[in-house]
Amino acid sequence: MSSKKRPCTASPTFFSSEIWETGSIVWVKWVNKWWSGIILKRRNSKSRVGMKIYLVFWFGDHRISEVMCISLRYELIISAMEAKEPLLNVCLSCYSLDVDDEHPFFQGHICLKCQDNLRKGLDVIGDDALCVSNTSLYGIIKYLGNMFQYYCTVCGLTGTMLYCDNDACGKIQKLYLAESPALVSIPPPPPIKRPLRVLSLFDGIATGLLVLKSLHLEVEAYFVSEVDSTAISIASMHFMNNITYIGDVCSIAEEDIERMSPINLVLGGSPCSDLSLVNPYRKGLIDQAGTGRLFFEFYRIVQDLKRYNPQGFYWLFENVASMQKELKSDISRYLQCEPTLINSLCVSPQHRNRLYWGNLPTLKQPVSTDSIPLLQNYLMPKRMALVDCIKTVTTRNNSLKQSNTDTKLPVLNCDQQLDDLWSTELERIFGFPVHYTDTGNLSASERQIVLGRSWSVQIIAHLLKFVQDLGNSQNTRYSIKKC
Repeated sequence: MSSKKRPCTASPTFFSSEIWETGSIVWVKWVNKWWSGIILKRRNSKSRVGMKIYLVFWFGDHRISEVMCISLRYELIISAMEAKEPLLNVCLSCYSLDVDDEHPFFQGHICLKCQDNLRKGLDVIGDDALCVSNTSLYGIIKYLGNMFQYYCTVCGLTGTMLYCDNDACGKIQKLYLAESPALVSIPPPPPIKRPLRVLSLFDGIATGLLVLKSLHLEVEAYFVSEVDSTAISIASMHFMNNITYIGDVCSIAEEDIERMSPINLVLGGSPCSDLSLVNPYRKGLIDQAGTGRLFFEFYRIVQDLKRYNPQGFYWLFENVASMQKELKSDISRYLQCEPTLINSLCVSPQHRNRLYWGNLPTLKQPVSTDSIPLLQNYLMPKRMALVDCIKTVTTRNNSLKQSNTDTKLPVLNCDQQLDDLWSTELERIFGFPVHYTDTGNLSASERQIVLGRSWSVQIIAHLLKFVQDLGNSQNTRYSIKKC
C-alpha cells in the first residue's frame, strides 16, 4: 500500500484485497518509509460501497488517525460492470475468491456463506409473491443504479434488476432447492419394478393417488389417514377399491406401522391454517388447541416407519410458504433438511407458493414448462379472463377476488357480467379432471374448500414422476405439460 500523505496527520485512501479485524497489526508505506500500527476499530463507509474505514493507532508517534481502504475486488467488479462483462470466480456479495455457484439474480458467482445469507434474507409474504428484505442489497442497487443500465441476468430477457418478469424463468427456484436430507435413507433401486405401497397422511381428495394413476404406476396398497368427511367422499367415489382408510393420524400406533410395512413412499401435508401469516389468529406449531401440532404426528410416524423399513423409503412433506421463518426453521430442524420453494404459477395460472421437504430426487430439479399458462385457456367456452393468473385459492370465497374491492372478479361471463370462477374451472387450474369434486350435491363453496386445501396436481406429478424410472440408472430431467 502507498500514500502521498503522512498517515498520522491525514485520512489517506488505500487499495487492498484484505480485510483486517480489530487488533490486527498493519504496515502502511508512506513515501519510502513504512509505518506500523494497530487497528482499533473498523466500520463500513456510508458514502461508498466497498470502502472500509479503519481507526489506526500508529506506533511511530503514538497518534490516531482514520485510514480509508477500498477493496481491490470491488474495484474489479466495478470495472467489469462498466465494460459490461461478467466477472467470474469472485463472490459478488463479499468479493471472496472461494465461489461455489452462480448468483441467482446477477451475472456472476456467489460463495456458499453468502448464498445461505441471501436465502434467509428473502422473505415470503403471503402466497402471491416474494419480498426482498436484504437492506444491504438494496444499498448496493441504489448506489450502482445511477451508474449503469441493467437488464435481467436471470434468463436474459428484459425485466427488473432483482426479479425476472418472465414467470417461466427457473433460476430463482434454484436458490430454494432442497439439500440432501439425512432423516431417512434413500432406498436402493430395486432390481425389478414392483407395485408401490404408499402411506398418505392428511390425504385430502387423494391427489397423490390420482397422480400415481395418471403416471400409469401400479399401486399395491394406498393407506390413507383423513378425517374430513367431504374429502373422504370425493376420494372414495374415484378410488373406492384402491384406498385403505386407517383413521385419524393421531390414532396410528406403532403396531399399525408394522402391519402396513413395507412402505415405499410417504406423503403428507399437515393443515396450514395455524402456520400461515394470512391467519391473524394462528396458533403456531406447539399450541395444543391448534392444528399446527399435527406436524409432529407426521414426524412421529416417519420415525416409526424407519424401524420397520431399514432399507429406507421416499417421503414428502408440504406446507404453506407464508409462515414465520422461525417456524420454517423448526420444521427443517426436525426433518433434517431445507425445503424447496415451488410456485405452481410455472405450471398453472395461479400463484401458489408452497414449501416441500423430502428426499425425492426431483426436489433438486427446477420445475420447467413449455409455455406460460394463461387463465383464459382454463375457462369454459364463451367466458373471458380479465387477468392472466389468479391469486392463491384458499378455503375462503373472497380469495377468488383479485383485489380488495368487491367488484374485481377474474372473469366476464357470456352476458358481459363480472363472475367468479366456476368449480370446473378451479378443478382445471388445480390439475384435476373436470367434475372431480362434483359428488354428494356439494355446493360451489364446499367444492372450493376441498380444492383450496389440496395440492396442485401438476407439481405433485413433477415430484413423483421419478418413480417411473425406479430400477433404472439414468437421470432424467422432467418437464410438466399443462393438464
